[in-house]
Amino acid sequence: MVMRERAKEGTKLRHGIYYGTRYAIMKSPPLCPVETTVRIVGGRWKAAVLEQLFRDAQRFSELKRAIPGITQRTLSQQLRELQTAGIVDRTVHPDTPPRVVYAITPLGESLRPLLDAMCRWGKSHSAAMALKKIRASDR
Repeated sequence: MVMRERAKEGTKLRHGIYYGTRYAIMKSPPLCPVETTVRIVGGRWKAAVLEQLFRDAQRFSELKRAIPGITQRTLSQQLRELQTAGIVDRTVHPDTPPRVVYAITPLGESLRPLLDAMCRWGKSHSAAMALKKIRASDR
C-alpha cells in the first residue's frame, strides 16, 4: 500500500502497521503462486483470447470475430492486461492504415499446459456440476 504519511519519531511498528500515525500502513503479504496465476489468466474472457492466440497471431478484428459475445472495449482491456503481464506481444506494422497484430509470447506459451489441464478438468466434471445445479434448484 502507499504510505500516506511518514512514521514520526516515537511511532511503533507492530505486525506491519505503524501506530501513532494518522493512517494505518499495512504491508501487502506476498502472493501465493496460485493467486499470481489466477490474476493473470482469471476472468471470463482471457482463456478465450489465449485459445485464439495459441492457434496463430491475429489482428484485433479477427479476435473479435472469433470470440462471440465479447465487446470491443472488453477485448481491448483483456489484451492490454495480457500485454502488461508479458503474455501477449503487440506488434504495430507501419502500413496504411496501421496494422496491429497480437501474438503469444514464450511466457504466454508456457500457459498452454495449464489451460489444457483446466479444459480437461472442466470437461470431466461438467456433468457432475450440472447434476449438482439441478439438485440445488429442486430444493
